[in-house]
Amino acid sequence: MDGSLAGILALVALLFLLASGISIAFAMGIIAFIGFWLVSGFDVALGVLYNIPFTGFYNWMLCVIPLFVLMGNFAFYCGLTSTLFDAASKWMGRIPGGLGVATIVASGGFGAATGAGVATAASMTMIAVPEMEKHGYQRKMAFGTVASGATLASIIPPSIGLVVYGMLTDTSIARLLIGGVMPGILLIILLSASVILRVVRNPTLARRTEQVPFNEKLSALRGVWGIIVLILCVLGTLYTGLATPTEAAGAGAAGALILALASKGLDKNSFMSSLYDTGRMTCMIMFILVCGGMFSRFLTITGLPGEVALLIEGLDLHPVLILSVVSLIILFMGMFLDPMSIAVISLPVIFPVVVSLGYDPVWFGCYFTIFGGLGQVTPPIGLICFAMKGSIPNSTIEEIFAGTVPFIIVEFVGLAIL
Repeated sequence: MDGSLAGILALVALLFLLASGISIAFAMGIIAFIGFWLVSGFDVALGVLYNIPFTGFYNWMLCVIPLFVLMGNFAFYCGLTSTLFDAASKWMGRIPGGLGVATIVASGGFGAATGAGVATAASMTMIAVPEMEKHGYQRKMAFGTVASGATLASIIPPSIGLVVYGMLTDTSIARLLIGGVMPGILLIILLSASVILRVVRNPTLARRTEQVPFNEKLSALRGVWGIIVLILCVLGTLYTGLATPTEAAGAGAAGALILALASKGLDKNSFMSSLYDTGRMTCMIMFILVCGGMFSRFLTITGLPGEVALLIEGLDLHPVLILSVVSLIILFMGMFLDPMSIAVISLPVIFPVVVSLGYDPVWFGCYFTIFGGLGQVTPPIGLICFAMKGSIPNSTIEEIFAGTVPFIIVEFVGLAIL
């Protein structure tokens, strides 16, 4: 069988298995094993099944993932999220759409502490949505604000998406994490500005909160220093070159544990819950990466990624036009898959194409990761939206999706600027 044809059939089979409801990890692993069996023989397939989980993932850099997840769980259970939102709302509550802006800023800060959009959405929904509804915010406005703020976790370091991208493309994780700072700040500014402008044009969307005394504002800042310490532990050590990404992640996890113990917000049950949630999420991520590694290796031996790259280069189209087509493909996949699944499926094919066009791998990593986060609020799946639905039982998925549409447009503006 022709190699490229085998690669195409593998992609078609993957879509079929996903449509039938099989887990993305199992689907990729099964297809890769059968593909190696048919193309190279049963012994080769067994060898790949034996070797890739060890040779491909016996890597010190992979410690970044469980350490960042653990840091986020410690930060969540010790209440850093609620204190951050409280401080932001007191300082910004008087501006038009102030609570919405506070939600976006707090989501960005929580995303910086956790790197997990779904966790940010679930926690901020329980904290911010009832508060915004109490102050006269329309439900769709409240839902859209939380959902858009949660997407910031995909790009603001420490981003698990950037780490996975770096592992899959052999790009410097330190450069990726540093490179995600400015795009994250840009999106916070754009999303906050959109909230203010919408409320100025239509005051019925939200009303201003009561004036808070200045001494109470200053008092609220005491709870923010924990997030600042975590950010300095991770990004500060990376910027200065004092630590590798793995060491920075360890510093962040240790810092979060110390803060949790100091605040007395971490008892035995929440400590065990942090460890359990970290183990569960890490196992899920690693299983996807192992099976995705097998699938990527199979696509590589079929020669399909190289054929696609040569085909696109032969079209003689402008690089921006080609990037636009690639972006639409990523966005379409994001309607059905989580960002990590998109990365392990698509990067073996599109990364060589993008690099051959002259785009910087770090820049494309940030661009790609933002699109992955955007897919989490795009119908029909929208993992962030469904996490919000689970946090607010009396909500409907339709009104959550409807609330995210204006903010999706704003994020497209941010991507256009990038």
